[in-house]
Amino acid sequence: MAPTQPLISASYGCADEEFKLRMLKKLCCLCLVAIGIAETAGAFSLLGLRPDWQTDRRGYSSDFGPMNIGEEYRWNVPTVYYGFDNSFLEYFGAKGVEEIDKAFQILNSLPSMSSARLDDFPFDTRRPNSRAQSLNLLDLKSTTLGFLMANIGLESPIRYVFTLGDVIDAPCCNLFIMKRRNFDPDTLVPTSFINGRLWTYRDIFCLCTPIQIAFPVNTPVDPLAYNEPVAASFNLFSRYGVGQFYTGLTRDDVGGLKYIYNRGNQNYETIVGGVVGTGGGPWGGVGGTNLSNFATNGIRSGVDKVTFVRLDFDSLIGETLQPITNSFDETVITPRGAIQQSIGRIVAVPDILFAAADTTTRAGFTITTTVGPNGEIASETISFTESSPVLALIAHRFIGTRPAPVINGAILAGPALIAPGHWIVFNNAGPQGINDPFFVAETNAVPIYTWGSFDSSTNISIYPFGASIEELERQILGTGGGIPWGP
Repeated sequence: MAPTQPLISASYGCADEEFKLRMLKKLCCLCLVAIGIAETAGAFSLLGLRPDWQTDRRGYSSDFGPMNIGEEYRWNVPTVYYGFDNSFLEYFGAKGVEEIDKAFQILNSLPSMSSARLDDFPFDTRRPNSRAQSLNLLDLKSTTLGFLMANIGLESPIRYVFTLGDVIDAPCCNLFIMKRRNFDPDTLVPTSFINGRLWTYRDIFCLCTPIQIAFPVNTPVDPLAYNEPVAASFNLFSRYGVGQFYTGLTRDDVGGLKYIYNRGNQNYETIVGGVVGTGGGPWGGVGGTNLSNFATNGIRSGVDKVTFVRLDFDSLIGETLQPITNSFDETVITPRGAIQQSIGRIVAVPDILFAAADTTTRAGFTITTTVGPNGEIASETISFTESSPVLALIAHRFIGTRPAPVINGAILAGPALIAPGHWIVFNNAGPQGINDPFFVAETNAVPIYTWGSFDSSTNISIYPFGASIEELERQILGTGGGIPWGP
């Protein structure tokens, strides 16, 4: 019997070595193309104060929205301070402070953005805890980490991979102009990939009465493939919820931060408030700043790495804070050339302040903080307007400052500065339930969430700190019919 021919030769009727080499080269090329696709199959969305075209009519319901490449908002100081109002300490206690610290530790452990390797980060960092899920527990650390992504410049890519640029009525929702605000971290071009998964939009929701609103319904092409970035948490299309926690940032999260903060990204920016000269520049020491030489506006490079430092008040429940001065060097490109400045930033209150209040009331309240050795008062009034207790989970105040001057009389969408003055207010109303108009009995109430702290183990803490998780299990899993407050 004649020896069996190789399959490749039998298929093509050619057994020469040159043919085999050509086929091998083609296969190698295909493998390299596939590897290249896998390496760039990710993206990020940028956050900032929404421009004029991002209206409520087009589904943009908050004060900030997705930015284009070159319009990013970012911190331009290397150190950002955070702290806790006494309302947070009274409800969440020392355990709550520890969990918030863990969220910041994840950010502080990141490498410098100029040297960060995206392939060192996973596509998905969510993990489940079945016990916490059965008790409707929302992880405090992971919730904080998700909201901090907005505080450093990232928006939800799953919401804005496709988004509306315009809606044309004839008479109602007749034509839609689509945009993409999801960018590849390597090429910076719009992309439909998120953490290695291809996305599309399967519908456009449009309502004309009693209000006019429209937005695309974005979804992964493979409905079982959902590698959600941390920056997408608590969004309309997010699948993060009770019983889940994050172990860190995903590839796309770091890809967005790498674009924003690497030193090669130079933007025209103003300087953050509270800055004085500290010597080493053209003005002399502290208090002797020559404002004519001090470079306020100019081209600044990314700070490469933002470090978050906790700034405590004078006691566990006190609110007196001694201002500090944070010193750093920077180089600013101005019409006079590159200027090296040694400056100090006076920090009288934390840049990010955590508090607790009943955010389900849709009312306003004022947080008052005493700062300085002479008892100076700083206050902030926050209003809650969300109609749903689920959406009123956290009140989040984002501060952005656009540089002057504007171009041709128009205010640009960006680039811009993320400025100090953020408040993150956690709901302390306790476990809640929702009834609709047709099912109003206590046994029909749908539980929302309870604050907790957990990982993959069975060790779970709930808040207010010191509450008994065993009692919560008895209420929810016992004879209480699945409602959050027991029988």
